[in-house]
Amino acid sequence: MNLEPNKGTYALIFQANQAFSCKVGRRGNFVGDSGSYIYVGSAFGPGGVYTRISHHLKLSSNPHWHLDYIRPYLKPVAVCYSYCLKQHEHRWATTIGNIDGVKTPMHKFGASDCTCRSHLFYFPKISKTSILQQALQNTMQRSHKLHVTNFDAKNIARILSRWKAENKIYKLTVENRLMVGAPLVKGEIS
Repeated sequence: MNLEPNKGTYALIFQANQAFSCKVGRRGNFVGDSGSYIYVGSAFGPGGVYTRISHHLKLSSNPHWHLDYIRPYLKPVAVCYSYCLKQHEHRWATTIGNIDGVKTPMHKFGASDCTCRSHLFYFPKISKTSILQQALQNTMQRSHKLHVTNFDAKNIARILSRWKAENKIYKLTVENRLMVGAPLVKGEIS
């Protein structure tokens, strides 16, 4: 399944092969154990799910989101996502947070702008993503499909290569419009 630039909600699954610690912006120190992490987010800006997932797959030299700070310690495993104009992010975070055995490694991680306790969750090990998929699918209307993409080095490279190429074209388009004084499309610069 190819990620598309549609609006939607996603749950990224990562694996930490060893314990780690780092600073997460103003949130403070993060101490993580080896195991599985799930980060829930939504993508309703330009480029939608595709652009947001592409951002989270690469390592950021200038961290913006909380996840950017811990991303160097995590290996992407899979992503569950749904293309839908309705935001499922908070419902998904609540659902995942209520699964037996889940822990919240840092209060309000990725959730400083909402009432969720966190958007990052920890499992010592996820044996099957099907349990997570079923839990997330149960939160949505039957008309909305839950997609799953498993990551390996080859498809991560393909996604990032496509993203870099499209990002260059996008930046050139914006720069050209600015140079000739043409108006920008709403939401073009965020």
